[in-house]
Amino acid sequence: MTWLMLLACLAEPGEVLISGQILASQYATSGAADVTVASIDSELAPYSEAATDDNGIFEVAAVANRVYHLVLSGEDLAPTTFSGIIGSDDVELPESSLFVRSTAEVDALRAEFADCDSMTEDGGIIEGVIQFPITNSDSGENLIAEVAYAGAYSAEGVQYTACYLDSDGESLEAGAEVGATGRFAIFGVHSGAVTVEFSQDLGGQTLTNYGSVYMPEDGVGPFFPAFIDFPE
Repeated sequence: MTWLMLLACLAEPGEVLISGQILASQYATSGAADVTVASIDSELAPYSEAATDDNGIFEVAAVANRVYHLVLSGEDLAPTTFSGIIGSDDVELPESSLFVRSTAEVDALRAEFADCDSMTEDGGIIEGVIQFPITNSDSGENLIAEVAYAGAYSAEGVQYTACYLDSDGESLEAGAEVGATGRFAIFGVHSGAVTVEFSQDLGGQTLTNYGSVYMPEDGVGPFFPAFIDFPE
C-alpha cells in the first residue's frame, strides 16, 4: 500500500508559477502591455495562459520539474518563444530575458539576411548570436565565437541549415562560420519541437552545445546569447 501511495504522488508532478517582465523589444527598457503569455508543457500541450499588465508583468502556471515553453503573442507581434527547465519552486525570470518580436522586426530580419536563399521560406525563424561564456576585459561583453556554426533539426528528423552575417554585415549562406558578428538565422522552421546545435572546432575537437525550442506557427525563437562552452 505504501508503494502505491508513493507512485501516486510521483505521478503528480505539481504546479509552479513563472513570473517576469516581457520587454516591448529586445533592447527596450519598457514592458509590453496586453501580451498573451502561453505556457506549453514538455509534451507540447497548452497548459496555462495569462496576459501582461501595463508594465509587461505576468505570472503564469507551468508543470513543475519539467521543460517548459513560453509563447508570447499579441497584435502586430510574431509569436516569440522561449524555453527552459523549471524545478519544484516558483521562479521569477531574470530581467531583460524575455521580449517580443514585432512583425516589422521579422521583416527587417529577413531583409538583413536577404542574400540567403532560405530567407524566403515560409515558417518559423531561429536567430541569435553565438558567444563564449567569457567576457572581454575591456568591454565587459561576451567574446564572439567567430568560427562557430549552427544548425537545427526537428523531432521528425527534418534538418535545417543556418545562414550568417559576415564581418561586414553581409548575409552568407554558404559560409560555415558566423564571423565577427556572431549572428545566425535559420529560416523555414516547421512548428513543433526543435533542437538547435551550436558548434565550434577547437584544438582538434568539436565543442557543441544544444538548445531546445518549441516553434509556434510562423514564430521566432531568439537565442541571445547561444553559448559555446570550453571543455573542462
